[in-house]
Amino acid sequence: MFLEVQFELKKNTEFLTYIHYNSYWYKILNREPSKIEILKKEIKQFQKQQRLEKISSALQYVELMQSIAKSLK
Repeated sequence: MFLEVQFELKKNTEFLTYIHYNSYWYKILNREPSKIEILKKEIKQFQKQQRLEKISSALQYVELMQSIAKSLK
């Protein structure tokens, strides 16, 4: 892998974690280091999905607590 790509990845630990779980990116970046911008976009999309899932989960938890509180009254 090119040094520029390695430096870019090591700047942000989230990139390294993402690549660790999606190892096909190692091959892509070794062959075409210019695709690092595509990787960054994919990581942003993934993080956005994670945030939405966490918010959704929290809302479901709140709804569950509300329903329990109503049933106890």
